[in-house]
Amino acid sequence: LMPLAKRVRNQIRFSRSGQPSSLQMIENSIQSPDLRALAGQRSVYADLGGSTLHLGEIEILAGGEIKVLWQRDDIKLDAYISKGGPELFDFIAQNIVDTVKARSKNAGQKQIMGFTFSFPHKNGRILKKAQGVKGFNFKGVIGRNILKLVNDRLDKFGMPDLKAVVVTNDTEGALVQGKLLFKNALVSVIAGSGFNTAIWLLGRMFNMESGGLAIPREWLSAHDRRVMKRGAEELIAGKFLGEMLRVRLEYLAKKQGLFGGKVSKKLQAYEGISSKVVTRIYAAGDQKEIRSILRGIGIKNASPQDIKIVKR
Repeated sequence: LMPLAKRVRNQIRFSRSGQPSSLQMIENSIQSPDLRALAGQRSVYADLGGSTLHLGEIEILAGGEIKVLWQRDDIKLDAYISKGGPELFDFIAQNIVDTVKARSKNAGQKQIMGFTFSFPHKNGRILKKAQGVKGFNFKGVIGRNILKLVNDRLDKFGMPDLKAVVVTNDTEGALVQGKLLFKNALVSVIAGSGFNTAIWLLGRMFNMESGGLAIPREWLSAHDRRVMKRGAEELIAGKFLGEMLRVRLEYLAKKQGLFGGKVSKKLQAYEGISSKVVTRIYAAGDQKEIRSILRGIGIKNASPQDIKIVKR
């Protein structure tokens, strides 16, 4: 990755100097946080980043510490991922209202909320390229203001005193947390189903997005070249998914008896599992299909419970 890192640094320099660059640096309105100045304040949060909606409420204590008052991590979105943007945001807002009414002592009073939207957006509006990311269907809300989408529905479902006041993505949220824990934190990186980076630069936060970073063709397989159409982030993240799964399965086999404690040669070898295996397991319809995939990486003794753990 060192040659790639050098290319990224060069593209950052080009972008900052006004030269043509394959990197977009999208400024966020979030400023470097000083929680001590906010002591005593409370805020609800909602986190939309995958198939589960996370909700909670925090209080900022006198010393700048954060106290979690309550949290909820069991709201599944699977039935709404493909329905379309309006239905998805209706479901999100209804759950926010019902949960806040049931759990927050401040329900019915003026409250603020931060909203994490971990999909492509710019200036608070959902970008066209968000469509299909992580399987989500945003038809009907492309180009719409995210805070307005949320707040209009909070009004609709009977909670006009709760207002979403800031929208961010997971990378920017991670960088804010890094700033709180380590004052000199400058960069955050998310490497999962996507790849994203945020940086503090001259007192401002920037979210970096690649429009297809220039990588020599000879480095790439045909699959890589197809992925590159969505930007370098997807390629970099995808390269790691197989190895992340291998390391986890090897640990579970050796330490917790997964697969009867037996570890295949591919499970012990660096990059013994390709990212394609992760995709096939994720898309598999039944245990028989997953068992066949596992046999391909030398695991021939997987029990039904083992397969459930692998799928999860």
